[in-house]
Amino acid sequence: MDLPATFSPSALFDATSLVIVLTGGGTGIGRAMASALFHSGATRIYLLARDRKSTRLNSSHITI
Repeated sequence: MDLPATFSPSALFDATSLVIVLTGGGTGIGRAMASALFHSGATRIYLLARDRKSTRLNSSHITI
């Protein structure tokens, strides 16, 4: 499936005003999911993972 150039995660779901607890948020799919939830309006996202260093590093990449 090819995604259009203007694809936006908010077209899939609305996380406005939700507080999210995401396991496996340090790398891979969890990191992508955290970014999608952030861009879909989540109020807070708590990342849980086994590796604190990668989780902190990746959380700093989730921005507007």
